[in-house]
Amino acid sequence: MENNLGNETVEETEQINREKLIKIWIGEKADEMYPKMQEKYSFNWCAFFFGFLYLAYRRMYLVAFLDFLLGIVIRKIGMRFVGILIMSIVLGFAFYPLYKWDIERKLNKGRDMYK
Repeated sequence: MENNLGNETVEETEQINREKLIKIWIGEKADEMYPKMQEKYSFNWCAFFFGFLYLAYRRMYLVAFLDFLLGIVIRKIGMRFVGILIMSIVLGFAFYPLYKWDIERKLNKGRDMYK
């Protein structure tokens, strides 16, 4: 099925619009962050060093809260340094897929609200 734009299909147009919405959500760093969200492996140093504070800064409140709770649990079971270091490394690598998931979850919620 084709639309008014000629060669572009409706699915391609929706994907382009979704990409624009994601970039708007990211903000000023969109040109830097969006390509990293598409890569298979990418590391975010801010997430590594600042953890749940950076997640909250990026408006990932659910993930920030879960990261905060996991940090408390790791401290309670006695794995202070090694546990936090491992958690920071995992968060550094998991940041971009988590960020993409969180943005898409919010976009889908907004789309469903206005259907």
